[in-house]
Formats: sequence, C-alpha cells, structure tokens
Amino acid sequence: MHRATIIALICCLVAGGRARAQPFDYPAARLSTTWANTDAALPHHVVYTDGSVARAALLRLNPAGLGPSYAFGFFCTASQPRGNGPAAPCTEFLLGVAVVYCNSGAGMTFVTAGVPQVVWSANRGSPVSEGATTELTPEGDLVLRSGPGGAVLWSTGTKGRSVAGARIGSDGNLVLFDGRNATVWQSFDHPTNALLVGQSLKHGARLTANASTADWRDGRLYLAVDDDGLNAYVNATPPQRYYHLSLSETASGAYATYTNGSLTVSARPGAPPLAAIQLPTVGAGTVQYMRLEHDGHLRIYEWRSGWAPVYDVLKSATT
Repeated sequence: MHRATIIALICCLVAGGRARAQPFDYPAARLSTTWANTDAALPHHVVYTDGSVARAALLRLNPAGLGPSYAFGFFCTASQPRGNGPAAPCTEFLLGVAVVYCNSGAGMTFVTAGVPQVVWSANRGSPVSEGATTELTPEGDLVLRSGPGGAVLWSTGTKGRSVAGARIGSDGNLVLFDGRNATVWQSFDHPTNALLVGQSLKHGARLTANASTADWRDGRLYLAVDDDGLNAYVNATPPQRYYHLSLSETASGAYATYTNGSLTVSARPGAPPLAAIQLPTVGAGTVQYMRLEHDGHLRIYEWRSGWAPVYDVLKSATT
C-alpha cells in the first residue's frame, strides 16, 4: 500500500473518531411538537440507582463538552428504597428543568452520584403519571396534559403570542421565543424553590420550599423581596419572619439577583446594589444552584464529583 494511501486512511479514521465524539444535544424544538412521558417516546432516559428517573425532551450539553448539563423533560425523584431492597418504582413525575450529568456524547450518565437536580417545575403540586404529555402547540402554547387528549394541567398561557419555538439555554432557562428570537416566556420568571446563576427573584415572586424532602408540594416556608429587604417567612396568619436582610434604603419593586459570587438586591438594572451577600464562586465547568429547603435553609449546591452543599446563604436569622 502506498504511503499516501496509508496517510489518507489514517486521516479518515481520525476524522471519523472526532465526528463520533461530537456532542449531539438537542436544545430546541419547533411548534407542533409533543412529548409523551414514556420510555418509548423519550428514548434518552435513565434510571438511577436510587430509583429516580430522567426522561429528556430537550438537552443542553455543558459548554465544557461534558459534565452537569440542563435538561427539560419528565423527572421522578421521589422514589424511596424499600428497606435494604431495590427502590420503589417511580410513579409521580414532574415536568421541569433539571441538572443531569452527561458524558461527551451528551448521554445522561453517572447513575449513582448524578441524580437529577430539579431546579424548576411546572406541576410541583400535581405530579403526573406514566403517559402524560407535554406539547408545544401550533398556536404557541406549552401545555401539560394528563395523557393524549387529556385535561390540561398547566400551560404557559402563550397562545397567540407569536411563539416560534422553545429552547433550553446554557444557563438552564427554558425559553419560548418568537420569530425574531425575542423571549415571550421564560422559566426564570416563574421560580419554584430554586434559583440558578443569572436568575432573579423579582418583587412579588416567592421561592417556596417543598413540604418535605420527598414531597414537592408547596411547604410553609418562603423567601421574598419586599420594600424593606430580603425576607424569609413561615406562612402563617400573620406570616412569621425568620430572616431579614435590610437594604441601604427602602425601594418599591426591588429584586434579588443570583450572580457568580453574590446574591444582590437592587432597585433597578444598572443601579448600585442596596444589599449583597457574598457567595462562593462557581467552579470552572461545573454548575451551582441555590434551593430553599423545608428546614428553612437556603443552601447552595455544586457538582463536585457528586452534588454537595457548599454554602448556607441565610446564616444569621433575625426577626
């Protein structure tokens, strides 16, 4: 075999290997797309060792090429082990955004330590069963149904607003966009119990803790930005405040933003912060999020060969 032929064959093999190694994430969808909560309909699915299940409809691979990534789809994380035996089968699913660990081929993996971390959900109080569907309708509404043709359990309410498609961003934000790529609706505007880096908690919105570790329904504890500061409450009559971060001045419409290294409260974009909490910075190639938990703590979690709490944001309680 001629030397030139051998070199050409080697180049083809190298190029082929590189092509196979390219990521194959699928971060966007067009109108008239339906996903059913079944293994057959969502072939990219994983069962984790604790019994949790992830079924990805959209996936945005980590910019580093592997590691913690964002998926939109159906997730079950409430499965409980039966004593020392196997985990009980998953029967209750959330439609939402979760952090999942992916390899360089965008395959969800790390089934022991990489259990999906749900950071936003559409139906936290009303989990769905096998066979539920979500559809990006021809009219531009993203809806969740109990099954094909079943009752609508949740929707974005964006019918007729010129939605052209949906995508999951590299920041974990689920966005419905129009033909000019402008945002029509985004999950960042509707937080549940967690915030991602770059996300804001706006005036009038709440972070509400789960009822318990395994119960995703709204609990009694919540975090809000008021005119006088960042406050955490027990939902009672009247609400009982257990944490307060005061502002340098009162500000109607103030909001809190989770940035890389701080949680800041501002009156408006570009204005000097009215208050700030310094936080650990996000490590290169990893993901960090904060979650208000049923014990009242606002903890930051980061991927470090497994999910670990790295900081307690509400370290000093006041009334």
